[in-house]
Amino acid sequence: MLLGYAGVVMNMPFLSQTLRPLTLLAAGSLALSACSSGTSPAYDASGTWKGTLNTAQGPAAFTAVVRDSSGRLTGTVNLDNADTVPTDFTGNRGADNTATLNVPSTIFGALSIDGTFSGKTFTGTYRVNGGAATALSMTRQ
Repeated sequence: MLLGYAGVVMNMPFLSQTLRPLTLLAAGSLALSACSSGTSPAYDASGTWKGTLNTAQGPAAFTAVVRDSSGRLTGTVNLDNADTVPTDFTGNRGADNTATLNVPSTIFGALSIDGTFSGKTFTGTYRVNGGAATALSMTRQ
């Protein structure tokens, strides 16, 4: 039995038998298209990252521990093989995975880092005290 126009009950068993498989097919297709929509889970930059700063004093290897909370980045950065204390940083990562990090105080001065996360790599530039941009890359460990 089907409800027809204006709620009138229609007794058409053949129509019900025809519509049921089509309804199931349509529902199945909709579920499949939702599963394969091509959207991937949001990127998460959290983890331990290693890189090297090219400085006037020579290369300086560093380790950054990043926490990513829906694009809000926090963490610490510390020079490897140096007697320094880890320094806190903050920043933001956009939907396109571009990021800006601010490290207010290091032995070199204030660092600003701009770049892009992609898988296990980060490529971009850094500036010391607003100076010239220098290439920077990091790899997630």
